[in-house]
Amino acid sequence: MGAWRVTGGDVLPSLLGMFDRDGFPFEGSIHYNSLVKSAVQSVGQVLNEYESYSGTDLTENAFFKQMIDQQESLVFLNKYVPSLGDTKHAGNPGFDEMMPIDNLVQAHTIYGGTELAKWIHLRNSNTTQGLRGGIFDREPNAVTDAVTRSIDAAGPLELDSRQLAGFGFTALRAGTTESSKRAIWTYYGRNGYGPDAGYGTSHCHRDTLNIGVFAHGLDLSPDLGYPEKTGDWPKRWNWTANTISHNTVLVNKHEQEKQWVSTPKHFDHTDRVQLFDVDASNVYEEVDQYRRTTAQITVDENDSYAVDFFRVDGGHDHHFSFHGAQTETNRSTQKAKQNYESLVLHDGGGRVSSRRSRTTEHSAIELINTSPNTRDWRGVAVRSDGETTASVTIDAALLGARWPINQSVYLGQDMGGRHVCAGIGLSRDANLRLGLFYPETEVWDDYEEINWERIGLFNTSTTESSGDSVSVTSGMRGRDIAPPEIERYRGQTHVGTDSYDSSYACTVDGKLELTVSVAGIGVDVGLTANGSTLGRGSFSLDSTTDDRMGVFGATDNNQIGRLLFEDFKLDGTPVAFFETNEGWKGMKSQTGVTTHGLTLTAQQRGTYAGVDVPKPGHGKNTDYNESVGNGFNYPYNVRCDDDPSPPFSVDWSVADHWNVRSEKTRPHLRLTMVADADTVALAEGDPPQRGDNPDAFTYLIAHRSGNALRTVFTSVIEPYEKSRFIESISAVPVESDDPTARAVKVELTSGRIDYVAVHLIIVRLTLLGTYSRSKACSRCTPRTINKRRRTLISTTECVWSRNDATLRLSTIRRGASRGR
Repeated sequence: MGAWRVTGGDVLPSLLGMFDRDGFPFEGSIHYNSLVKSAVQSVGQVLNEYESYSGTDLTENAFFKQMIDQQESLVFLNKYVPSLGDTKHAGNPGFDEMMPIDNLVQAHTIYGGTELAKWIHLRNSNTTQGLRGGIFDREPNAVTDAVTRSIDAAGPLELDSRQLAGFGFTALRAGTTESSKRAIWTYYGRNGYGPDAGYGTSHCHRDTLNIGVFAHGLDLSPDLGYPEKTGDWPKRWNWTANTISHNTVLVNKHEQEKQWVSTPKHFDHTDRVQLFDVDASNVYEEVDQYRRTTAQITVDENDSYAVDFFRVDGGHDHHFSFHGAQTETNRSTQKAKQNYESLVLHDGGGRVSSRRSRTTEHSAIELINTSPNTRDWRGVAVRSDGETTASVTIDAALLGARWPINQSVYLGQDMGGRHVCAGIGLSRDANLRLGLFYPETEVWDDYEEINWERIGLFNTSTTESSGDSVSVTSGMRGRDIAPPEIERYRGQTHVGTDSYDSSYACTVDGKLELTVSVAGIGVDVGLTANGSTLGRGSFSLDSTTDDRMGVFGATDNNQIGRLLFEDFKLDGTPVAFFETNEGWKGMKSQTGVTTHGLTLTAQQRGTYAGVDVPKPGHGKNTDYNESVGNGFNYPYNVRCDDDPSPPFSVDWSVADHWNVRSEKTRPHLRLTMVADADTVALAEGDPPQRGDNPDAFTYLIAHRSGNALRTVFTSVIEPYEKSRFIESISAVPVESDDPTARAVKVELTSGRIDYVAVHLIIVRLTLLGTYSRSKACSRCTPRTINKRRRTLISTTECVWSRNDATLRLSTIRRGASRGR
């Protein structure tokens, strides 16, 4: 008999190896991180019911408690979490990506605590209504009373600045009221993805020292979040998860190297100043320094600005990337044509919208479902001439990569008043069908099943059909996997509201073309990709239909995202359901991004990678992706200044894409750079086109090149509403023994003048206080400034001479700095 030992499933070693000291597991993605936490909590609950061994109470483990306590640290404005890694959508509010509220209630029964009670109260829409413990709890209503007592005694959740050095996340927060809350955050945790990453998992992004901005009720610079599709989806690795698409710096035109966590050097929070300083030099082998110092400076009760110093020492190319949220420039307005007709069979809160086609300059139709708990079945149609041929390019961008329940050409109503569709979709037993579908009764009346191998789909779940288990082996992209043969039915009825439990992802390279020809009661339906036939059949209607044709889509429970219909044609003539005035380019828009101090020249074609490098088509891989892979071929509509002079600014007039604000005014995000750059470009970059995400973000890319290059990208980031509170911004010359020392002068409209300097010999940032126009001050030191009620965080002696406008910084070793 061989040797054996009891391991207990290696639960405790897994906790030690899987979690950091802040209570976050190996995932960089908040979404997947929360899934791991929930799973571990479930294991703990099961083990606690095991009475034969006393060492199984995981609730006594420090990591277990931390994973509950630190969830709230990622919350901003009491309504957002950042879209770190593969997490949710780009800039939308809500906590769906966090641990479920039932898990928090369960934890409260064990740990109690005021802060956890506040977090539960916020998660429950700031009410105790409906809060209950588990069905086996002795007092399931006790949590309601406990949360009520905590809120009555201590008020709702109010978060201050936090540093999570284990997870690699710092939040700088200011403001106390709902309308005045604002924040800056940075992420410097695990960024490795792919099977050989060694750190993190495939759901991380190469986004070290990425920053985000929250203010005026909005996410003003959203991270891109979850990709259109996982697996080897080309845009996922080459753009969405790549370094260039994040608010950070790219060195030597390649993405960051993998890491677990960077090194925070300084963190502080006062009423006047909040700051972080993080060294991440390990993400680029060719640099001696890769470090970001950002300070959020309070102006008044409602406003703050940030001064951002990004130092890169080494390499020969530095690209600073920053983007704002969607603006009216890249957000279309639309008007339905007069002959437009809508069809809604299941209203799950979705909608029909027009968007830019990914394949042509025409508009496309998208059917959007935003609710995870409802089905949404709808379509649009126009009048036709009866017997005709309709063609449309179809695709789906649904969370979970499920194939849509139905994506069809709408044929109108038959003599019995039934709506009729012809297209492709899933049956309840998870077979992919091509044929005639009657959505009101959920009947595939006449159809053929499509061979999975030929269409190139894979399945990642086990489904059930009519009591018979249908097991389909998981597969990777490019592997042809066919399900078992299942008996074919004609006239099968799908009744009820059960969700179609499947998870199919299309791996066909190229477009799926659906063609439907109608002649009397005869209907021919074909599905092709790149000229190859994937499925074709001739079917019979019970009666003729009226003279309408259009598109129809159906999504089911647990499906969030959009169904796309592009290039809809009747007898070869393009049909537009919305007024677009010569396609997408003619859609009405307002100028939402303005520049100051830049002379931009439009690049006539191509992408940021060059005029001869086109943007990859939807789902397409390219030679540039394979040979270079830095993502420069995804930003398009490039406008460039080849000889910029600082200071220069880019101002985003941010649209409330997710309909969060009640105010009619539009917030702004402004970045002013006072550092030299060889070139400055603006370009559009698309977030993942799924789940009602914005169409595009406008990116600022500042570039410097040279041998043994040393750059300090110095910027002021200014969220404001209605009017600016900053009068002027300028760099101040610095004399220092630190070659990367920099200083910025910020003059406010109130008359206050702030001087902010960074001096890394001693790793400190100094707010040098205020020079008042009404006082003749020629020399100031931190000590004298502090007597004027100025806040400072420094051990640097600093002398400012008004005559030559030069800051002289020298190091002193006395004194202590504040820190947490």
